[in-house]
Amino acid sequence: GIRDYKVTGVQTCALPISQKEIYTPQLVVNGTKECTGSNEKDVRALIADALDQKETVSISVRTDSVRSDTLYIGYMTSRSGKEYALRFALTENRVPSCKKGILLDDVVRVFTSVNSPAGKGQGRIPLKGMKLTDQFRLTVFLQEKKSMRIVGATRANAN
Repeated sequence: GIRDYKVTGVQTCALPISQKEIYTPQLVVNGTKECTGSNEKDVRALIADALDQKETVSISVRTDSVRSDTLYIGYMTSRSGKEYALRFALTENRVPSCKKGILLDDVVRVFTSVNSPAGKGQGRIPLKGMKLTDQFRLTVFLQEKKSMRIVGATRANAN
């Protein structure tokens, strides 16, 4: 486990699933269900169950521009307010692993949020010197702050 590892975001994630401890490689789906991340059968089952849930919120995103080492993303969501956070994950595919010949997909390069989002607005993702290619994707989701439940999500190309 990672008992001595103090990370507020990870601890917050563990609260809704009523666990006193978190562990590596724990996978939490939609803030409510968890399993060992290396158990492919359980991971696929949890994700399939989450995908079967009816979407309650619509989200649309578009890349506005890249300026001053920052990616600007325009968004619209059918639900907004102080009880929500709009999360942005910039991921990259085909990233070489430390094991020779293995390529990883959906590696999170930057994760950022807009707290209490309006129904329409703009998010900013610091690129930290990264150059966007066709291997970069953007995953955006609206999450209830209290329950950590994800109420809507979308994906788009980042470039």
